[in-house]
Amino acid sequence: MQTYRKIKYGSSSSLASELPDNYRYETNDYDISIEKDEKSISAQYRIGLDVRSSDRKDFIYKQVIKLKAVIKTARLYQWSKNILLFLPLCFLSEFRSVSVLNLCVGFFMLGLCASSVYFINDVLDKESDRLHPRKKFRPLAAGTLSSLEACGISCILLSTSIVFSILGLGTEFSICLGCYFGLTLMYSLYLKKVPIIDVMILALLYTLRIYMGAVILGINLSMLVYACSIGGFLSLALLKRSVELSSTSVGERINQRRGYILEDKSFVTTFGCVTGVSSTIFMVMYFYSTFEVYKYPQALIGICLGYTYWLSYMWLMTERGRMHDDPVFFATTNIQSYIILICVGISWIVAKGMVF
Repeated sequence: MQTYRKIKYGSSSSLASELPDNYRYETNDYDISIEKDEKSISAQYRIGLDVRSSDRKDFIYKQVIKLKAVIKTARLYQWSKNILLFLPLCFLSEFRSVSVLNLCVGFFMLGLCASSVYFINDVLDKESDRLHPRKKFRPLAAGTLSSLEACGISCILLSTSIVFSILGLGTEFSICLGCYFGLTLMYSLYLKKVPIIDVMILALLYTLRIYMGAVILGINLSMLVYACSIGGFLSLALLKRSVELSSTSVGERINQRRGYILEDKSFVTTFGCVTGVSSTIFMVMYFYSTFEVYKYPQALIGICLGYTYWLSYMWLMTERGRMHDDPVFFATTNIQSYIILICVGISWIVAKGMVF
């Protein structure tokens, strides 16, 4: 048995130049063979091993970056809006565990549907987002995710949500889900460029979530509940427009897909505060009409005060320039929102007489 000595060279060309005349040198992208008299006398030298390993690491790294881009574009934190599906639980006469399970399924199906729209929206807004100080870092605007990939992912998410909704939650919920997608798509394509109509569509989409929750539970809610919802979410939508107007220069439009100008800011702020107050009035009217349902209806004042304070606080932060350009993100990361939510929850529990 012959013993062979390993030879290390800086490159394949230097290795070939050092071989004796009676040795033959063969190579491909990754392997080197050294043969003598057409009889192999040496093992393969894999000088491309490091290159292959590096390529594999680059491939994995790129896939991780792509996955992070997909998750970021899906805006999973926006799924917090879908908690509105659970709001009709407060109007149930008795608690049913199967209802909560169905609401959880609806929560995820609506989340997938909403995320599918975000991919399309970012494809449409790609150019204008590149001019925005924060949105320019979105994956499509930054070039991390291509438009074709975004459209493909959107189709997968939408089809998954519709199929599972039909199988698990019934036709009526699936129709509502289709209406939600259609309205959101119309908003992204055109309606977001029409002042006032754009914020009305947003308020309607939020209220549709509450209606979809009622559909899952099989209950009918008072029109005062929907009126309160539309007023409150109309105020929040106008709040977002106010934030966007605050970041524009004189006479400049927000971006290529908005219809407001800087001179509209005072109107937007006033209209937003008025709709917020009207929302509180509708809430008081609803509670007054359902006093007999609650054991301690006096505790309902805590819900009204908490809601009014939260809306006022959001507008105050906007006027002080401390509001994030996405109010939902601000609300879900602000400690005061959670404190108010806890206080409202306690007030509702006391009103229902669950602790006495």
